[in-house]
Amino acid sequence: VGQSLSAIKYTLERAIIMVQRGNLGSPESVLTFAVQRIHETADGIRAISMNLRPQMLDTLGAASATSWFCRGFAEIYPTLNVRAEITALNGEIPKRISTHLYRCVQELLNNVAKHADAGTVWITLKREGPRLSLEVRDDGSGIEVLADDPSTLHGSGIRNLRERADMTGGQFTLASLPGGGTSAQIIWTLDENDVAEGI
Repeated sequence: VGQSLSAIKYTLERAIIMVQRGNLGSPESVLTFAVQRIHETADGIRAISMNLRPQMLDTLGAASATSWFCRGFAEIYPTLNVRAEITALNGEIPKRISTHLYRCVQELLNNVAKHADAGTVWITLKREGPRLSLEVRDDGSGIEVLADDPSTLHGSGIRNLRERADMTGGQFTLASLPGGGTSAQIIWTLDENDVAEGI
């Protein structure tokens, strides 16, 4: 953010000099560039704030926090159709999983925005008996295209997802969908203590 603001400041100073001297051409393109950088910086600040752990994760629970993140994500990426179906209740998600679940949703949606070239992404979070499942599915370019850039499949993002699933007793799968797109899923089979916690 600091670097972006410095670049904007420099650009505006240059535009002022162009106006004052009058013989350096029109400042219109310089000002247009400054406006573009301001928009990019604002988007960056929103993304940073979205990535911070929200207070509602503690006060309301993981389902509400996930819902909130999906709404905010849709605002940051208006060209991406974000469809969230969150039927799990806050009390049905154990606290030991809540932070990891929220971080996984963040990571998966960011991957879709950066790499998938998708038009629509579906987020499903549901609890059926002892089974809690999260799926993020898109209609983008699919794993085959992602495989051209090994960092997207074997980099820290996917590794973090696998580690978060493993450390909370979940199973992470990443699969290509027929006709294009990718499905990432984490399934937790909760034990008696987890079930009792949600009651």
